[in-house]
Amino acid sequence: MYTAKATIENYLQVTINSSLNDYIDDCIVAVDNWIDSYTGTTFESSETTKLYDGTGDKEILVDDFTGLTKIQVIDSAGNVAYTMDEASDYYLYPSNTTPKTKIQLNPNGASVSLFPIGYQNVKVYATFGHSASAPKDVELVATMLASNVLRDSQDSAISNFKSEKLGDYAVTLTDIDTVADRLGVKKMLDMYKKYYL
Repeated sequence: MYTAKATIENYLQVTINSSLNDYIDDCIVAVDNWIDSYTGTTFESSETTKLYDGTGDKEILVDDFTGLTKIQVIDSAGNVAYTMDEASDYYLYPSNTTPKTKIQLNPNGASVSLFPIGYQNVKVYATFGHSASAPKDVELVATMLASNVLRDSQDSAISNFKSEKLGDYAVTLTDIDTVADRLGVKKMLDMYKKYYL
């Protein structure tokens, strides 16, 4: 998560009753999802697998990752045709920074010279995400958004955070987008935003 209850309390300078913990967690998740959606980036890394379409080329573009374990090429029957788990099998780009976004096969070391054309036939095992933790400016944006969404959800003064329950109130991406526009935080996130052609 890009922010936490304690950080929100510090930002708002209030103590929030523990009865709102579940709602605050939901709000934080909604804010994280909004930030990821707005930027096209996941900031906190997690180890997982993702499937990509083979292009018939020696390289594929992938989501941001910080570490790669292995690549598997899947045949038409769904079986593993090749596994590449050595650094000598491929090159990662950009070469001088993280996160990485492109995998290029080493023509002298990989089991295959091209990623075969196909749908979801390249399985990448990696630590996907921008970094181990979100950058400080992203954490600040998350804190500002979550704090203001919480504040806006109250019908009365901020001091009532200590005892008021929110019932079935749900945070929507529209709520967060409205708050983001009001606070002007999109400009802080634009440097991370990915644009696709």
